[in-house]
Amino acid sequence: MDMYAIRRQRLRFLIANDPLAQGNQAAFAERLGYTRAQISQYLSATYNNGRSPGEQAARALETKAKLPPLWLDGCDNLTQNWPFPEIPRDAFEALPDAAKAQAGRFISSLIQEHGQARAGVRRSLAMREDEMASLLSTDDALGLHAATAAPRDERPGTKPKGRRGNKADS
Repeated sequence: MDMYAIRRQRLRFLIANDPLAQGNQAAFAERLGYTRAQISQYLSATYNNGRSPGEQAARALETKAKLPPLWLDGCDNLTQNWPFPEIPRDAFEALPDAAKAQAGRFISSLIQEHGQARAGVRRSLAMREDEMASLLSTDDALGLHAATAAPRDERPGTKPKGRRGNKADS
C-alpha cells in the first residue's frame, strides 16, 4: 500500500470515528474548515492520479484535527512497534475485546500454519536428501558411481583412443 492510500485509509478512519462528525464527511469538513468536495478529493483514489492527499494537505489536516505529526502517514504505528501498518492501531484498539481476541487467534493460526509449512519444506528436503543418498549407495553397489567407474579404455565395447595427428595409427 502506498503512502497516499495509507493517508486515505486513515482519513476515512478519522471521519468515521470523529465524535462530532459521526462518519459524515460534510460535518467533518465543516468542523475542520474544509469543503466536502475537498475531503472527497482527499479520499479519492483517482483524484490527482491517486496522489492525494499530498504532503502539505496531510500535514494541514493533522494540524487542524489536532493529530500528531505524520499521523496520517501511519508513523505513530511505527514508533509504537505496531506490526500492521495497513491497519490503524487505534482502529484495532477500538474493537470490542471479543473481536480483538478473534483477530489474535486468527493471526496465531496464520503463524502456526506458516511454521508448519516451513517445517514441511524442511522435512521434504530431508526426505529428498535421503532418497539421493539411497540412490548413490545403490549406484555404488552396482559399480555405477563415477568415482568407481572403470576408465573408458577398459569398458566393454570401447576402443582405445589414438594419438592425435599420428598417421601411423590410422
